[in-house]
Amino acid sequence: MNSRFLYIVVAASLLVAACNEEPQEVVVPVSGITFNSPPAILLVGETLTLDAAVEPDEATNQTVTWHSDNEAVATVNPAGELTAVAPGTATITVSADDGKFMATCTVTVETEVIPVAGITLISSSAILLVGETLTLEAAIEPAEATNKIVTWSTNNDQVATINSTGELTAIAPGFATITATTDDGKFAATCMVTVTLAEAGIITMTTQASEVAFTISIPLGGDVIINWGDGKESNMNNANYTFVNYPPDGQLYLSFYYNYLHALEHSITITGHVVYLSCGSNQLTSLDVSNNPALTYLSCDNNQLTSLDVSYNTALTLLDCHGNLLTTIDVSSNTELISLYCYLNQITNLNVNHTLMYLSCGHNQLATLDVSGATALIALDCNDNQLTTLDVSGNTNLCHLRCYNNLLTTLNVSSDGKLAYLYCNHNQLTASALNNLFRNLNTSYELVIGPRYTPPFRISIIENPGTNDCDINIVEEKGWRVNR
Repeated sequence: MNSRFLYIVVAASLLVAACNEEPQEVVVPVSGITFNSPPAILLVGETLTLDAAVEPDEATNQTVTWHSDNEAVATVNPAGELTAVAPGTATITVSADDGKFMATCTVTVETEVIPVAGITLISSSAILLVGETLTLEAAIEPAEATNKIVTWSTNNDQVATINSTGELTAIAPGFATITATTDDGKFAATCMVTVTLAEAGIITMTTQASEVAFTISIPLGGDVIINWGDGKESNMNNANYTFVNYPPDGQLYLSFYYNYLHALEHSITITGHVVYLSCGSNQLTSLDVSNNPALTYLSCDNNQLTSLDVSYNTALTLLDCHGNLLTTIDVSSNTELISLYCYLNQITNLNVNHTLMYLSCGHNQLATLDVSGATALIALDCNDNQLTTLDVSGNTNLCHLRCYNNLLTTLNVSSDGKLAYLYCNHNQLTASALNNLFRNLNTSYELVIGPRYTPPFRISIIENPGTNDCDINIVEEKGWRVNR
């Protein structure tokens, strides 16, 4: 045989063999498996197709096996379709055939869905040191609600953080609001958290009196130490009067009376988580409450204070500082404040926040007063100032208004349908302004226009320029009684 021919035959045979050889497949092993379905809550008879992902996506063997540890409650078929059988809980497991990786999901089966109606926190406020932790507890209403899942959040994670189980961690001094929100209905409840560096709050005051008296309250189980500034100290066991107020506030109230041997200026220091402080009529020339953020009630009336900083006391609900020498009071940071009594001072400027319900700022030097943002305001006493205008159109909850002894030329209360008492005597209201006032008032009143009257009365317009010339027929036609 020709050698060239033999070579061609052999080469062709090798080429045919190479073409018939199949390429080898690259096997990508499974590295894990995850559940894409959240914990499930189903009614008896309902079905749900579960979803699991094999990792990585390009894994060669994507086969998985489904299993229920309690088929009396829930079953699952090879396709991952879950069927609710009876009330109870079951754990569904999905396993990857390659590598036997597993993931689980908890299933709850109910006979009926009971919707959530609300949520409350066991603690609505908390005071922690930096680094401390506290587990908050939420109570779902009703207790038998089907879906009890709650999401926790903080508005200031620089001060305090909260994890998914409600564990609170104090990070740095300051204030944070922790919110618990229900998955069903999105109901929310909050806890006001104060984080401090010191183990206890500190309040200092300076007095020129030879005898002082004040009342404080501290949480049950707490302690307090008072340094009187003359080398002597007192604690809760030295209180002249003690009583305990159990829930709702759970506070221990302590009253102290102290006499100095000499009527000199003394500096008093109170150490403890003081929640309530009443220290009026003590000839105080200074009062520092900035290092006690737990304070919710402060009454420091009838002293000699020229300044008062409550910007750090964001938990304050009541502040009574009347009868001092204050020229300004800033409550813009006190977003929980309900009552403010600052009359009989020398205040020229006052900022009012939306939470106020009771404001008494009479006998000051106010030329303007903006209460437009105080939509919750029920009672306003701004008498004996220098007001030329007063806008109460946004205060639709106003029931009591005393604005006498000012310089008002007009007054419109047409938006104040709940107004029951109005004292606007001794202003600059003309007959026309009074007539407009009468027309806009929506409630039945007794009108007082003369110097002789017997309280209680409804509306007084005594000593205005238009008092004697206003049209009384307007009010008499409304059925009012006119007291001359």
